Amino acid sequence: MTQEELRLYHESSFDAFCKKTIRNLSVDAKRIYWRKTEIQTDNERLAEYIQTQKTEDTYSISTYSKTYYVKEIVIIVKDEAIGEALQFIMPNKRAVLLLSYFLNYKDTEIARILKITHSTVSYRKKQALIQLREMLEGRIYA
Repeated sequence: MTQEELRLYHESSFDAFCKKTIRNLSVDAKRIYWRKTEIQTDNERLAEYIQTQKTEDTYSISTYSKTYYVKEIVIIVKDEAIGEALQFIMPNKRAVLLLSYFLNYKDTEIARILKITHSTVSYRKKQALIQLREMLEGRIYA
């Protein structure tokens, strides 16, 4: 094998390696996108459910209310199902949910209040919504 043939062999090997790597990264990116889309739509449905439960009925017969505290911020939950389910979520994840969905804070504001990173807020919110959804679905269909 001559030097030129060896060089061409290395070039073609490297070219094949690069193309395979790019193809695999593209497939991985598509998988991640579809997973995020699926989780996001599930979380959006739960978020819509929580938002609809926030309305206050002054003529309501039910007197249920659960009070939560997040860094001296008082948050009152009037929906019994959500209030009870929130008790079983870890306090750091629960704080993110309460600030986000009950006080309508943006992720950047929550990160500043809790002194954590924006990505941590997103992660905790996603995990807490998954937990909350599982608990509420179990309660509804049980």
